[in-house]
Amino acid sequence: MHKAYVLLGGNEGDVPAMFRRAVGLIQDAGISVMAEGSLYQSAAWGDGVHGTFYNQLLILGVSQEPHELLAVLLDIESGLGRKRQSGTITNRTIDIDILFIDNLVLSDSGITIPHPRLHLRRFALIPLCELVPDLVHPVMGKTMAQLLQDTPDQLMVKKAKTENQPGVSPI
Repeated sequence: MHKAYVLLGGNEGDVPAMFRRAVGLIQDAGISVMAEGSLYQSAAWGDGVHGTFYNQLLILGVSQEPHELLAVLLDIESGLGRKRQSGTITNRTIDIDILFIDNLVLSDSGITIPHPRLHLRRFALIPLCELVPDLVHPVMGKTMAQLLQDTPDQLMVKKAKTENQPGVSPI
């Protein structure tokens, strides 16, 4: 069993409800949800993207190999209405990014783990710091707390206030 850290993101429609559906579909695919972080709101990141984004970190127990896990997550995105446009950052109903799988370092034409821009994005680092601040980036050799302290990104990220805030589940 491997531990995968994935980040849900979205800014169109009822995003918290979309995240709940995504978690259900992940579980339906036979993947264990070991922990769910808080729901966060963040400023839009990237050209041509607007509005408030939501993000949530999930820690998954997976038996799939990385490409197989990615395929499952992309199928879930697609089933929830996500239309990916290669090479562009756009508004979206749902996005599921693999940030880490254990201490794996992998880069090929289909997948890069750890996520290559993780250290540049507070909207990913803050949820990681909530659950695993001492997790060490296998390439950079720094903890999530250190990466957050060092990131040049200063865009707003704050906990969202929602009725269905899941709260933090222990690992």
